[in-house]
Amino acid sequence: MLMRSSNWRSYGSILMILGVFINTLYLHSTKLIMAIAIKSIPVLKDKAASSFTKRITANFSKKSSVDFSKQSVMSSRILAKAKI
Repeated sequence: MLMRSSNWRSYGSILMILGVFINTLYLHSTKLIMAIAIKSIPVLKDKAASSFTKRITANFSKKSSVDFSKQSVMSSRILAKAKI
């Protein structure tokens, strides 16, 4: 005896729901842990911290000592020649 198409659709959706349920049960039963542990951040202390701070201040003061006047003149000439 042939079944109506509506019966086949309901049968298919029941199988799909059952498959999702079984898949969910399997995943919960295996208890897989997928997360990566977060590592602690190292902290500088005592002499290392003070020397690091001194190096930061020294490098920060040198930051603006670079002269870009030659590059600025060259880029101005290029832009003037290109009429931009």
